[in-house]
Amino acid sequence: TPSPTPTFTPSPTVTPTSTSSLSADVYVIMTVSNPAPNVGDTIQYNITYGNLGGSTATAVQMLSPLPVQVDYISHTGGTLPDLLSGQNGNTSITVTVRAEASGLAIPNSIVIMAAEPDPNPGNNNASTSITVP
Repeated sequence: TPSPTPTFTPSPTVTPTSTSSLSADVYVIMTVSNPAPNVGDTIQYNITYGNLGGSTATAVQMLSPLPVQVDYISHTGGTLPDLLSGQNGNTSITVTVRAEASGLAIPNSIVIMAAEPDPNPGNNNASTSITVP
């Protein structure tokens, strides 16, 4: 019997990335402590943010205009730091649900940005909502 012919699978080609082409890839995730609060309840919008890119993200900012149906109480954190590659953090915004929220589904959103180009802007926005009975 003839010997089987070996099959060789070529290795994938890896192209090194120049450090000059690295960029920051900031991301944000938002959740809410209670998605079905009652009028008068206190809830927290919990925010996780970070940098998945290969370069430091500088001048990092997050914007999250609060819905008019909630009253601001407090927030954790302050000025956002520059984010090194792989670095992340957390912050929260505490609010009280107003009477005008009764019977409504109320969305809230957040956006994060940095001074550097971002190759994946799709993860720069997040949203969550509450439904008030």
